[in-house]
Amino acid sequence: MKRTQETRTTKKTNAQKAASPSAATVTPGRRAALWGVSVVSGLAVVALTAFGLVGSGVLPVKDSVGGEAAAAATQRVSQTLLTDYCPSRVGLSDQEAYGDSQFSVSQGNLSSASRFAAVGSVYGSTVNSVAGTKLADLVSGDDSLALGGQKAEESTIFNSTLLSADAGTGAVGTVASWASKGDVQGIAATACSSAQLTSHFVVPQTTTGTTNTLVVANTSDKPTSVDVALRGTTTNKALAASTSTAITVGAHGEKTFDLSAAAPNQKGLFVTVSSKVVPVFSTVKVTAAEGLTSKGVDYVPQAQAQRLGSSEASSATASAVLAGVSEHQNVTLRLYSAADQTLSVTWLGSKGERNATNASVEAGKVTALDLGSVPSNATALAVTSKEASAGVVYVSATATTSGNGQQDFSVLSSQQAVQHSGLTVPDGVSASLVLANPSDTDQKVTLEGMDGNGAVAKTVVKTIAAHSALRVTMSSLGNARTAVMTADSDGTSGSHAVTLGAQMSADAMGSTAQASVVEATSLMPQTAEVSATRSLMVSVE
Repeated sequence: MKRTQETRTTKKTNAQKAASPSAATVTPGRRAALWGVSVVSGLAVVALTAFGLVGSGVLPVKDSVGGEAAAAATQRVSQTLLTDYCPSRVGLSDQEAYGDSQFSVSQGNLSSASRFAAVGSVYGSTVNSVAGTKLADLVSGDDSLALGGQKAEESTIFNSTLLSADAGTGAVGTVASWASKGDVQGIAATACSSAQLTSHFVVPQTTTGTTNTLVVANTSDKPTSVDVALRGTTTNKALAASTSTAITVGAHGEKTFDLSAAAPNQKGLFVTVSSKVVPVFSTVKVTAAEGLTSKGVDYVPQAQAQRLGSSEASSATASAVLAGVSEHQNVTLRLYSAADQTLSVTWLGSKGERNATNASVEAGKVTALDLGSVPSNATALAVTSKEASAGVVYVSATATTSGNGQQDFSVLSSQQAVQHSGLTVPDGVSASLVLANPSDTDQKVTLEGMDGNGAVAKTVVKTIAAHSALRVTMSSLGNARTAVMTADSDGTSGSHAVTLGAQMSADAMGSTAQASVVEATSLMPQTAEVSATRSLMVSVE
């Protein structure tokens, strides 16, 4: 890992000040020269501004004012400042005691932990509070930066500065909380996420006993207004919420929104969170109970839009993949589509794929499918479209584990396959990695495990057969706490089809049912193309 630091100081001398032209002494020739400098400076400002836009969900910028293509200048910029939001633990929002103590809610023995890692060409990383107070610096190891042993009682902001935007460079963070007693039994874990102007979630049911809480964080210096749009399983039109869907989030603050109260009695929700002023961070926390019995907890990862039609993508990317299910779990799949289409759902495992179901989905409406029990050897799900040119689809699944009269569940969201990705595992938590390959070609991957001090512990190479999934325990990477995956090209389309996820379990939970999945974070450069066209009218005397 490259780490350099340069300090440069420049001072303007009196001679330089005397040579600076004033407005009264600018000649026509100098005026034309100054105009040229201003154009170059303007492009530099636009390029620097794009650094922040790339990681905020803003599309590449093209400014075509003036319409003179010959005078346009284009610059490709890459993001070197990464900012991720790591939510607080999943607990009870209301811990007040009412009535007899035996009927009062309790968080029991709730514990939490978080871990952060930065790999590749990274200068430095810090963990801050949402208010902006620095909490800790990541420690420099032989091969990466690392920080563990942190609790997740409060939300944090994970900042990293890159020396260069290279493939395989980036930052990963994970928070987890767990309890074997009380009213939030089970384990909940999620990866830290970036800010967006618009975010989407496909969340579980909002029936009695299940609480879906949206959390929105704003780390900017100005308040922002956030709109929440809801679609459900009962109609293909936007739902009229029972509560106000406008949220004002103060500067360096957080706000919560009860999705279950806003849209009750739905078998699933498609949630769109839109900020009007600045990009915001958002996540959804889910708790479930039946009477006084806890039925599990988890986070809902942001859902990624995917086009599944064969004319829109190669076979390697035409599937929405959810990696991280286990035999005998019961799975409910939820889909939101922008167009009517027929989808095929298959299980992926070490012995290839097998059909789960085919489903027709209606545009503008959430479809909930009960897939039943996960078959033996299956560790992932793949969703493909039977249409030649299909609309955008958002996919999530709830996988429920039962044991000793108690339940827990994990919420998985589909993700894009990338060449480089990674994830990290907090202290007190164990993980099994699941690598899924829905393409028509065998895929080879390299898994690099790094220990808690930032040094490479062990590297292994695996081959995942076409239309298959493979489970790899974290312990097979030595004493690794962070895993980085590099996928080789399939040699046909040049794409990388492997999706990485990790099933988490808390070491202290014993026989308590537990289920949670953390999706890998992309370690690919985030870039945007900025174009500017000359449109400035200059009068030369």
